[in-house]
Amino acid sequence: RESEQRWGKEKENYLMVVNENNKNIDLLHKQLKKLSAANANAEQTMQHLQYENDALKEVQNELKEDVIKKLTQKSQYLEQQFTKEVTQHSELKIAYKEYEGEYQALHDVYSELQRKCKNMQQQSQDLQEKFDA
Repeated sequence: RESEQRWGKEKENYLMVVNENNKNIDLLHKQLKKLSAANANAEQTMQHLQYENDALKEVQNELKEDVIKKLTQKSQYLEQQFTKEVTQHSELKIAYKEYEGEYQALHDVYSELQRKCKNMQQQSQDLQEKFDA
């Protein structure tokens, strides 16, 4: 009889432990479902972010290529303008030297004419003085 009571108590204790374990298993199972759902949501969000990241990288590359293309075009245009201005400057320097040479020649002729004019005035004055005398 005593052993039956002991066996009954042990059986009751085992049933309580099994019942408690079943509750813990149910609780852990619910937590696992929640974590699985959160993991699936995180996975979906990660895939979406990866897609967005790839799209942004593509846009960034397109913008970089566009900027490089525009900067190259601008650089080529400025180089052409610079070359054109250097050529014009060289042509103006040549024309300036030509005009400077012509000016000097005209100045020399003018100086010679002015000297001859003074000589003629002096001769005219000398002749006037002889004529008056």
